[in-house]
Amino acid sequence: MAWADEAQAQKAWTLDRDGKMEAVLSEELPDEPGLRRIVRVTVRTSDASNQLYLEPDVSVKGWITSLPAAVASEQQIMALYSDHVTSEQFHSEFKTDLGLNRLPSGKFNTNNLVMAFATLGYNLLRWMGPEAHRPGRTSTPSGKTSSPEDSDAGADDHGLPHSSRQWLL
Repeated sequence: MAWADEAQAQKAWTLDRDGKMEAVLSEELPDEPGLRRIVRVTVRTSDASNQLYLEPDVSVKGWITSLPAAVASEQQIMALYSDHVTSEQFHSEFKTDLGLNRLPSGKFNTNNLVMAFATLGYNLLRWMGPEAHRPGRTSTPSGKTSSPEDSDAGADDHGLPHSSRQWLL
């Protein structure tokens, strides 16, 4: 509640809707020259459908940045870091889904090659996910999918579908 009290003292509250108010506070860190702390305090006394809470719900989110206020405002800093979670999620998926929690070698060039192939595989899988479910693709009784532009597709000697398209990598 200290940040909520600070927001009250600075009269920094904005009313987003009935039952929800926010304040954005910024301060220079005295122990760390060149760093500033940005804090967003949200107090909810009801939910979006105006159901009242027994006690206010107070949430605090904070950011520490070296970007000076002249370069980036508090709102710009919050927007900049809001997409950071998505980046961390992709990084986590890359490591866990491809089994790269530990790299296979102590040699940089070997690990670099492994990471390059893993990146290619990861990007192909990310591309194939939405591509397999895009509108216009139909499923046949055998479970195979087709789309109108695959009309020139045939099968190779092993019965695997192929297309007359050429892929350059």
